[in-house]
Amino acid sequence: MTRKITFYAVAFWLAIIGISCSDDDDAVTDLPTAIIESPVETQLYQRGNSMMLTASFESKIGLKECTVYLKEAQSLKGWDDPWTPEQTIALNLQMSDQIENQWLFEPYIPFDIKSGDYIFTLLVVDTELNYTSYEIPVTIE
Repeated sequence: MTRKITFYAVAFWLAIIGISCSDDDDAVTDLPTAIIESPVETQLYQRGNSMMLTASFESKIGLKECTVYLKEAQSLKGWDDPWTPEQTIALNLQMSDQIENQWLFEPYIPFDIKSGDYIFTLLVVDTELNYTSYEIPVTIE
């Protein structure tokens, strides 16, 4: 009797493992990509100047959008709040697209923000909602 229960328990667990490890899971291998020309790593921006984006995008499925935002790094200085803007840019639904000298966030970087190191993040999304994220350190003084 114990042997029969052990056999059924092992068979049950093997069935559970077999179902959870099936080949029906579609692995995403072709994520959307971006080649970012501007901003470049460790680029210095002054308050009152513009922040621009120049990039090209590709996807084997079709592009949807890119979202760009700034997040604060640990070394910000000043009394004001950090600048954490976000902007979503619609891309064409084709396999490739290019953005040249697109103003980001506002026409000018505000004066009443903390200065220091920020992380510029670009998130590229395709039509099936697969995404790739890129991070570029920049400095605002």
